[in-house]
Amino acid sequence: MCFIKNSAILLAFTGSFLKEEIAIRYGTGAIMAVPAHDSRDHDFAVKYDIPIRWVVNPVDGQFFPEKLHIGEGTMINSSSLMTGLDINGLPVKEAAAKVIDWLEITGHGKKKVNYKLRDWLFARQRYWGEPFPVIFLDDSGEIVPLPESELPVTLP
Repeated sequence: MCFIKNSAILLAFTGSFLKEEIAIRYGTGAIMAVPAHDSRDHDFAVKYDIPIRWVVNPVDGQFFPEKLHIGEGTMINSSSLMTGLDINGLPVKEAAAKVIDWLEITGHGKKKVNYKLRDWLFARQRYWGEPFPVIFLDDSGEIVPLPESELPVTLP
C-alpha cells in the first residue's frame, strides 16, 4: 500500500492541522482523524503517542480510554470558533445532519448516499448454491417445479 508521509492535513471543521500518514489507495481519500472512534486512527494515535480526544459521549457516559466507542451518544469537544460550527450536545445522527448542511452551505461538500451495492451470483447466497424448489418424482425420475401454492419453502 502506498502512503503519503509527513503531510499536514487541515481539519475543515476546526481549522487545526494534523500530521498523518495517508493511505492513498484506501477509500475516498477522506481522513476521519478520530482516534477515540475509529480503529485505524486509534492504532495510529497509540503508535505515535498522540493524545486521544473523545468527541462522542457514550449514552451511558462511561469512557474507557483503551477502547473505541462506535455508536450512539451525544457530541462533545465538537465546536469551532473559526467556522462557527457547534454540534456539542447533539445526538450523533442530528450532529451528522447539521455537519452535512454546513458542508453544503459553505461549499465544502455535499450529501451523497453510498448503498455499497455489490455484484452477486446465486452461488454466493449459500456455499452449496441457491436452492431451487423442485420435486423429483419417484416413479418417473422427472423433475418438476414445486407448485406456487407450496411456496415459500422453509429449509432445515
